[in-house]
Amino acid sequence: MKIAEIIVRYLEANKRLVIPQLGAFIVKSPGRSVIFSELLRRDDGVLRTLLMEHGLGELEAAGSIDRFVFDARHAMKRGEAFVLDGLGAIRYGDNETIQFRYAPHASHADLAAFATAVGRGRKIDEPIVSTSAKVQPEDYVKGLRYTSKSKIDDKSYSYANRGRFANMDKFLLLAILAAVIAVSAIVYGYVREQRISEDRQAFEQELEQRRIDLTAGIGSDAPAEEQH
Repeated sequence: MKIAEIIVRYLEANKRLVIPQLGAFIVKSPGRSVIFSELLRRDDGVLRTLLMEHGLGELEAAGSIDRFVFDARHAMKRGEAFVLDGLGAIRYGDNETIQFRYAPHASHADLAAFATAVGRGRKIDEPIVSTSAKVQPEDYVKGLRYTSKSKIDDKSYSYANRGRFANMDKFLLLAILAAVIAVSAIVYGYVREQRISEDRQAFEQELEQRRIDLTAGIGSDAPAEEQH
């Protein structure tokens, strides 16, 4: 199953789907309005999971997503619209900001002409997430973080399964921290045991010395004749 078809089916029952390193399709009105936002492009694992449910392995799913994103950006770099059958088309606008036209019933030819229409200044009647939207975002994206477009290019993609490696790093750090705590506890216990042992030994020596002193004192107090 093509990724575009998976996206369409998923959005029929859900509000949002993130395409890692590209953006997110967000349903504003089911069956009537879907928009695209570049503010949400961090991999949440949903698309990869959907591909795996259709029989792909994890690496295959990650590779398919990377290829999809590459094809989309490559087409838009050439000034073309990247068509998603049953959903619409995306293209680069000013400053390479991605624009999306929601047209689920339009033909492939009509959607392919999307880039040309915008280039000639003709009015496109659906979604536009432009640079101004980042300055004055709508309510559904307020408070979200995003990265400036200038920092992202075709050479800066990371694999879609990067989240897995990030989790591995977290687990590694936790394991190291746990090991340090365990070693510290062992060292502390050893040092404490040594101190207790030394204190016990010193106390016993003191008692022994007192016993010796007490015995010597009793002997010196005996009558002179008994000492002879």
